[in-house]
Formats: sequence, structure tokens, C-alpha cells
Amino acid sequence: MTNPPNPRQPVLPSDFVQIAYRVDDTEAMAKFLIDAFEMTVANRRGNGVIEMSDGSINLTLIPCNLRG
Repeated sequence: MTNPPNPRQPVLPSDFVQIAYRVDDTEAMAKFLIDAFEMTVANRRGNGVIEMSDGSINLTLIPCNLRG
């Protein structure tokens, strides 16, 4: 029988976390993430997409008006 997970320890993948958000204003969101969480801009694409990282988590900010 296994023990249930400890609720005080977050369960996260150990290797790589990639999250994408659709946002109205990628520049404003990037500024917020830099100021609030000390993230850095890893890449800016020509279509307005901004990729950010804190070294553990990578966030991709996608403009709401971008059509794929």
C-alpha cells in the first residue's frame, strides 16, 4: 500500500514546464511577469509572441488576435 501524496509538497514535473497563455496585450503581460516574478524575455517573435523564462518555467505569451 502506498502513502497518499503530501499536500504540503507541490507535485511538479522534474524536467521542463512549458505554459502558453493567450493575452490581449503581450507587452503589458511581459512587463508584469518581469516586475512581479523576475522573469526574463527569452525570445520575441515577429508575430507578437513573447517567450519568457525564470530558468524553471517557460511561458509563451500569444496575442489573442493571432490566427494560426
